[in-house]
Amino acid sequence: MPTFTDLGLSSSLLKAIEKQGYTEPTDIQSQAIPLLLSNKDVLGSAQTGTGKTAAFALPIIHHLEGPRDPKIKRVVQALILAPTRELAIQIQENFFQYSRFSNLRIGCFYGGVSKVPQMKTLYHGVDIVIGTPGRILDLIQSKAFHLKDIHHVVLDEADQMLDMGFLPDVKMILKDIPQPHQTSLFSATMPDAIRHLAHQILVNPERISITPVEEPVDRIQHDTIAIEKNQKLSYLLYRLKDDSIVSALVFTRTKRGAKRTALNLKAQGIPTVELHGNQSQPKRTEAMKSFKDKKVRVLVATDIASRGIDIHQLSHVINFDMPETPEAFLHRIGRTARAGFSGSVIHMVSREEMYLLKAINRHTGLTLSPQRDKAFVFDATLVIKRDDEEEEDSSGYQRHRRPKGYQSSSSSTHSSRPAFQGEPSSRPSWGEKPRYPRSEKRSFDRRKANPSNPNASTTEQKKRPFRRFQSRGTKPN
Repeated sequence: MPTFTDLGLSSSLLKAIEKQGYTEPTDIQSQAIPLLLSNKDVLGSAQTGTGKTAAFALPIIHHLEGPRDPKIKRVVQALILAPTRELAIQIQENFFQYSRFSNLRIGCFYGGVSKVPQMKTLYHGVDIVIGTPGRILDLIQSKAFHLKDIHHVVLDEADQMLDMGFLPDVKMILKDIPQPHQTSLFSATMPDAIRHLAHQILVNPERISITPVEEPVDRIQHDTIAIEKNQKLSYLLYRLKDDSIVSALVFTRTKRGAKRTALNLKAQGIPTVELHGNQSQPKRTEAMKSFKDKKVRVLVATDIASRGIDIHQLSHVINFDMPETPEAFLHRIGRTARAGFSGSVIHMVSREEMYLLKAINRHTGLTLSPQRDKAFVFDATLVIKRDDEEEEDSSGYQRHRRPKGYQSSSSSTHSSRPAFQGEPSSRPSWGEKPRYPRSEKRSFDRRKANPSNPNASTTEQKKRPFRRFQSRGTKPN
């Protein structure tokens, strides 16, 4: 196994790597770093938690560091695109750690905040730009910086950029970068659209595909629980009483579900923060920082936190709602058991989610089978706090107030009420996909509209007078 010294990195980088506590490179680092140092294009595929960030960050710093004339303004020489703000911030933190003994300036740019301070940062000079495709394209169109001096381009988590619809923005950015330049594309999966993109933007790329000897799934202990939908919150509170759950990342399917779950955990005295797309960027950054610094025990999030986020020694991942795709499942559980550590995942599976679990088993080769927790006793007296009455969106505007007595489709089933149209007509059995009834047209009986003459026929009803609509500028006949 080669060492970082054998890879040909500079002395300042080796000092920073030693400061980070890295002893030997991972498989993708030992293969990608020599290729990137020799200015070759790279197409890398590796699972989450294998050290992809250092694989492209260290060669870029090696190329750009060195003495420079302070009188010459800095220009952007490297561009790294990431799909989410949290991932962009994490990449910037890694660049800061690796370049602590060099004189490089690194900027991170993303949406959700004002772009005026970001434009000022670019005006004073930046060597490496990290950001999301939408904001980077906005800054380029605002002429905050140009692309003519860029020599290194990296697309990180390219498959998620494809899923989030960033591919047109990425193509618009890349077409304005002059040749020759080095381009690297890293992705956890390689769908056909990513291969087609790589064929368009990479020049004679070197393909790297890393399959670890020990799969991250093998280092994870799975606990699959069969639970009714209205009992999930009570069971979550029951499991969090266990002191072995030092830190927990709880995934929900919707933003509203994340907000409601975090609200109820806080009401029970559990230190909790939430992370979802409806939050402003300062709140999202503060929530992630509090959880990484171990100031809070629980982070409730949507799938926005399932990609690329590195949380040191996360003990538990809890699937409060099962993911809709097997790929999302792998990325969720990939937040734990990173860097050689082990982890635990708790899956809370309701009747309505059994078909999702079967799809996950087929895709991953796992044999997850939900079992009842006999030690759990459902607390029917638990008062579930809701945010139905009044809401504020991220911009501070107040939404409509819901009427009294309103119950959403996700309400607790303590109160008996008829099912709304579109809800499952009957309760599915375990392993059966819920069936939804077809919409039926409501027939209108005109005789009921005239209670004074119930025997009147339709033709005897008073007809609405005919009104002739004329176009503007014409005279009536």
